[in-house]
Amino acid sequence: MNIIYNSGSDFIKDNYQIISSHQLETIFFVENAKKIQLIDRNNYMIKIYHNASYLLAIHCQNYPLVLFGDLKLVDELILVLNKNKYYFDKETGALTSYKEGSTELIKEALRPNFWRPVTDNDMGNGMNKTLRPWRDAGRQAKLLSMKQKALGKEAYEVVSHYKLPVGESDFIVAYHFSGKGYLDVNCTFIPGNDTLPLLPRMGVSITLNKQFSQMEWLGRGPHENYIDRNTSSYVGLYKGSVADQYFPYDRPQENGNKTEVRWMSLTDTAGQGLMVVGQPYVSTSAYLFPTEDLDEPGLRKSQRHLSDIQFKDMVTWNIDLKQMGVGGDTSWGAYPHQPYLIPAERMSFSFRFCPAKQHGVSGNRQYLNFK
Repeated sequence: MNIIYNSGSDFIKDNYQIISSHQLETIFFVENAKKIQLIDRNNYMIKIYHNASYLLAIHCQNYPLVLFGDLKLVDELILVLNKNKYYFDKETGALTSYKEGSTELIKEALRPNFWRPVTDNDMGNGMNKTLRPWRDAGRQAKLLSMKQKALGKEAYEVVSHYKLPVGESDFIVAYHFSGKGYLDVNCTFIPGNDTLPLLPRMGVSITLNKQFSQMEWLGRGPHENYIDRNTSSYVGLYKGSVADQYFPYDRPQENGNKTEVRWMSLTDTAGQGLMVVGQPYVSTSAYLFPTEDLDEPGLRKSQRHLSDIQFKDMVTWNIDLKQMGVGGDTSWGAYPHQPYLIPAERMSFSFRFCPAKQHGVSGNRQYLNFK
């Protein structure tokens, strides 16, 4: 690749295409884009967006372009709307990067999530066996199609359609991007047949960078609560660290959930980060480790203890329509009551991603209006 770097506002390739850097501040869509990641002499990341015929954009933070090492091609869809940048892996259909300015918010991609770490009650009623097909269904989802289209000058839509390994069911995630700075997400589950087992949860999971470990939410709290265990958790405005939401049961298991959440933000100590706004509510939890760390690896209880849970360089964020109740009539066979189960039927839910600001929701009221 013959690339000439111009220290001015323009970037030139082979004297064929000239793109001004100010264009990066407006929306653009790159069909069949490739991202080449390079490192300059100061170890800053350089990103070159191109297709087979011409250069589309370069972002190198005004540092001299010095190429060395191997080039790694990644098939991506790249969207830039004002100060926000979004990246999709076109092989998985997943949102892999969300940047506000130069700040990366996402550590791991958004994915479907239908499982919860089994509780003692779950083990007693055999849910870990009878509902186990859903355990890895999210991670094993296969992309059928990824479609995108412009919705005017300052809006874009991406729809990723997945096939799940349980009963040939479908899961569709529709992303609606706005130039106003928010991203609306709609998730739809479509069962493949009417004989599927109950779902432990219906939602998605995303991993943020570790610095976004301060939580604030408007919903039920302050302690953990579930759809059949939340009358003692009053709706209010609460805040605390993600670490403080973890409840240290003697045997690691599901914990720390919040229901009827109107909005929740995960931020750094300066108040910058990501906010989720429910339409109207979400059920949600966050951990400083993968959710899977709480789960039993096998079908029987193993000798696991508090020391088996170690905080890691990450924040896992589970965003759900709902999670099945925890039950408790007995711990040796009783399921949660019928209203708190999740039949495998067509269902959908929506929420909004938007930047969290220093002054919390008071500085984000424009994001609360979904009209």
